[in-house]
Amino acid sequence: MKLNSEEQAILDGKSGTTMQKVMQTLLLYGQAVDATHMVTIEGEGHFSISGPFPGGDIPLYLLDELVDAGLKTKLPFTLNPKSPLDFENLGVTQAQKQEFKKMFRDETHYQRGMRKLGLRGRNDYTCSPYVFDGGNTPKRDVILAWSESSCVIYANSALGARTNRNAAIIDLLSNIIGKTPMFGLLTNEGRRANWRIDIETTKLPNPQLLGTAIGKRVQDGIPYICGLDRFFTNQVDERARDYLKEMGATCAAIGAIGLYHIENVTPEALDQGRSLLLSDHQVHLINDSELQELVNSYPNMWDKQDSVPEKVMIGCPHLSLRELLEWTDRISGCLDKNGREKIAIDTVLVAPPQVLQLFREQHHAEHQKLQAAGARLSATCCEAYMTNRLCSSEAVLTNSSKLRAYTNARLVLDEQLVETIVTGNMQQSSNKTQLINTKVKNPEEEYSKDLLSKTQIPPTQVINVEKKVTTFYGRPLYPDNVSGKALVTRSGFNSLASFVDAMLNNSISATCSDHDSPDLYGKALTGSILCIPKTVGSTSAGATWEYVARHKMAPTAVLFSEKIDSLAAAGMALAKAWALQPICVVDNLGIDFLNTVEEGQQIMIDRDGKVLISDATGQKLDSNRHVISDNGF
Repeated sequence: MKLNSEEQAILDGKSGTTMQKVMQTLLLYGQAVDATHMVTIEGEGHFSISGPFPGGDIPLYLLDELVDAGLKTKLPFTLNPKSPLDFENLGVTQAQKQEFKKMFRDETHYQRGMRKLGLRGRNDYTCSPYVFDGGNTPKRDVILAWSESSCVIYANSALGARTNRNAAIIDLLSNIIGKTPMFGLLTNEGRRANWRIDIETTKLPNPQLLGTAIGKRVQDGIPYICGLDRFFTNQVDERARDYLKEMGATCAAIGAIGLYHIENVTPEALDQGRSLLLSDHQVHLINDSELQELVNSYPNMWDKQDSVPEKVMIGCPHLSLRELLEWTDRISGCLDKNGREKIAIDTVLVAPPQVLQLFREQHHAEHQKLQAAGARLSATCCEAYMTNRLCSSEAVLTNSSKLRAYTNARLVLDEQLVETIVTGNMQQSSNKTQLINTKVKNPEEEYSKDLLSKTQIPPTQVINVEKKVTTFYGRPLYPDNVSGKALVTRSGFNSLASFVDAMLNNSISATCSDHDSPDLYGKALTGSILCIPKTVGSTSAGATWEYVARHKMAPTAVLFSEKIDSLAAAGMALAKAWALQPICVVDNLGIDFLNTVEEGQQIMIDRDGKVLISDATGQKLDSNRHVISDNGF
């Protein structure tokens, strides 16, 4: 990656050692993703950093170094929601309150530091900064360096701005420099679609389900969505905006999508139409049947699966004013229908501070009606609430597929959720919408089948030899000579979801806590040779990799069959430059690598990017594999 004279001077230390380290980190990041050069950031930042959440946000040592060096972002920024310390609004127990106080004991220190670094205002904390007047709503084609997966995808797709999926901490460092590596979604070619998704549902699909279906199928690709335009005008009005917000948040959380196009709706699709599709794009059809199968696939992760619901969390991502009014109407109407005055289950609706203020001041009657019904309003983060071990053990319902993916919350669709809120009855439903059941299956099963089918590998031939070795070559990003046992998934690896339990529990080693990954769930990540196609999920992943590296909880090595994605690239750069604990990484090993390696096999990695897989059992050696030798290791 080429640097100009100003950037090179920073890298040479002429602006101080901390700025030098910031530039070193961005250079490592840019080189990993094959960025050509740095480009100037033109719009205000938005960061997934919000509070001292272990492994999800900037660690205090790093924050303090930036503040002590007198650094500040070139333009102001907004942040994700504050920590869940508004206890009355959340209806927490005394024990939960004490746990939150312990978890977020550094909150004041943290917020003071973020204000010094350039936070726009004391109320600029939300994961939906674009849903109110005066929010952070960038113009089309403006260059950004945002994180927060739901914000990135909305800015790119609905607004036509330009930002890559920057991981937590990399977002802040980029905005301090005022520049970001030029690659991916910042380029015209990088914004073209490699998937066409045809929607053939009988009605407008639930945005959470549609986003999940697209995220699972497309992973980190760019979908061009056809068939949704019949449900919208060719303008993104408030209702359409909220739909795109919900759908996009789920696309990004379940997959790793940073941009989608909707035919005749989103800006670039309006201008360029199907010319946005690459010539070799793939096609997938989504219908009612697929969405129902998806509903039936979700596992019930409650400690006691037949528990009575204790709390409902709505607003992940944050609700708009229109959505708040809509939920008020839903709850009020359902109360009237059932002859009730109060809801049966403690329910928290979460929205930006500015939206809650507008709701109180401009819609006083609705505000009073909702509170009289017993519902609560908060500006915090649903995910952060669930990080409290005493809260995560509650039987929580939600309508958010994103919250379901990262916590033990159970997903129920809107129509049934409002009935359950009002009556407390999990079985009663005005429109017979099915509950999410307890059937567990691989949520990436279809994607994995497609991935494997592309290779057309002949049937496995058993060769009765001992310690035959298969060799692959990749790109050594962080080279080292290491060995260990393979841990394998052929689906995207969700970094935050996989490490979150270990980080929250201050464990000395990590087992995978991603309940959407049957390949890895409950298995030891620390010390493994983790073999994956790519990483997916939350942009908090950058901070996650820095944390697990610094606390020596990381895998011994991470082997990517594909080119490393932006979130993993950022996390590995942070692990090297700030945690000083580089993780051995080799990418571009190819799909044959992932189709060959099996869990438990012994792997040896050389500094030159050579990866040797030993088949110690003398079985599952395929006649079509790359190189087979007898030298063992």
